[in-house]
Amino acid sequence: MPFCGIGVPTRPLVANQLNPLCSVLTHNLCRELQMQVEEPVRGTTEKRTVRWLFQELDTLRRTLLSRAGRLTRPQGKLTLILNANPTVQNALLRFLQTGFYVALG
Repeated sequence: MPFCGIGVPTRPLVANQLNPLCSVLTHNLCRELQMQVEEPVRGTTEKRTVRWLFQELDTLRRTLLSRAGRLTRPQGKLTLILNANPTVQNALLRFLQTGFYVALG
């Protein structure tokens, strides 16, 4: 759990309560996104084993988000330019093709 215990202590109680809430929402959002993209690996069983094999949040952050890129404006349209990495390109396209990001609106 990479987000646990990371935060800035503040005086207002609300700010301290907001940090774990944001961590839980981030965790749930990443799991839901992975469930939308990947097919279940296992079927349902009596023991209720996990149907999906999830990547850790830290792995997703390192492979998809922590990438060097440049924002450019060719023909006036804002575009993100990344290095030519087919693995990252395929992963990003899989996430974008699910339509999950549209539902978040």
